[in-house]
This record gives sequence, structure tokens and C-alpha cells, in this order.
Amino acid sequence: MRSDHIEQVLAVLKTIYTELPQEDRVRRALANLELAKGRPKKRNTEPRERWIEQARAFARDYIRTNGVVNIHIIREHLPLPPGVDERATGGVLKHPDFVKVRDKPVKKNGGRIKTIGEYTLADEEEDDDYGFVRFD
Repeated sequence: MRSDHIEQVLAVLKTIYTELPQEDRVRRALANLELAKGRPKKRNTEPRERWIEQARAFARDYIRTNGVVNIHIIREHLPLPPGVDERATGGVLKHPDFVKVRDKPVKKNGGRIKTIGEYTLADEEEDDDYGFVRFD
């Protein structure tokens, strides 16, 4: 724990206790304490994580059959479960298994045009021809 945080904790303890026994020992223990980094995970993220894994599995199968997939196709075949925020769809294809091939324009309600990404599976093996054509 950082020294300024140690001072904050000790200040709070001193408001509760008139005399802090073994203050040096408490300081050493707090100095050795490694606090978890970042924000705590949200409660009940299980349905979201489960849906993302199912969506990725569906996307892999769909790509093997059809060549490319986009998030609209995934959502048509695998709707979001109740209580899962729509923003969860943004993480489905942001995974090393998928590579963006192109942007596809999609007409939305009211005539607005939006582009969505179409993805395929990342190559399993390295392609060592660097795009050159071979004439064997």
C-alpha cells in the first residue's frame, strides 16, 4: 500500500480509537498489503459473459459455412438475454479469432446509413508468400 494511503487509513483508525496500539506494526502490515487494481467486477456478469461466448461460437460456425459474419447476423440468430446491455455486442468480434474484412453500409430506420464490420476467422497458419503470386 502506498504511504499516503497508509496515513489515510491510520487517520480513520485514530478517529475510532483514542490510542492505536502497536502503530508501527500496523504501518508495516499496511505497507506490505497489495491492494487489488482496478474497479471491482460488476455483479451478475455471468449472463453477459455466457452470451458473448455463445455468440463467438455461433460466429465461428457461421463463418465456416458462409465466409463472413456481422453483429446483426449474430443478433438475429442469438438474441440478447433479458438484462444484458446492448453494449455487450461490441465485444463479440473483438477477439483474436476474428479479423475484420470490410465495412458494410446498413440502412437504419429513418433512412440513416450506418456501417458495420464484417468479419472472418483469423488464419490458423502463417501465410509466408506475403501476397506474391506464384507462377509454378
